Amino acid sequence: MQHPTCHAALVAYLREHATLTVTAQEADSPIEGNVLASGDDEEDRRAEDEVRSSLEFTVWAWATVTVTAELAGFKGRDYLGACSYASEDAFRVDGDYIDMIDFALGSLADEIISAKVSITALAEILAE
Repeated sequence: MQHPTCHAALVAYLREHATLTVTAQEADSPIEGNVLASGDDEEDRRAEDEVRSSLEFTVWAWATVTVTAELAGFKGRDYLGACSYASEDAFRVDGDYIDMIDFALGSLADEIISAKVSITALAEILAE
């Protein structure tokens, strides 16, 4: 298990140096029953119709979003499915985006630390 301070320091470093990318693809989950759960069937149907209509113009209307943090060939990712935004810009100002960045950076740090542990173990084996 890694020392939490080392992980936190690596995440802080990655926050400044990793490349972040955001991608969206049409969500696999059905729109019906997944857009709104207001308790009012008519309101829910209107929201679903609005999403269907918006899909003609932007994938962000019903998307699975991936935030990827990358450095030196290592990658960390976070995913959010069945979400609806007017645009990528609208997604980027939403709190989910900040949370996804944090998760992707943490995942990237985990990948780097795991690689370091593996390389250290391999070096010890080779030194024998």
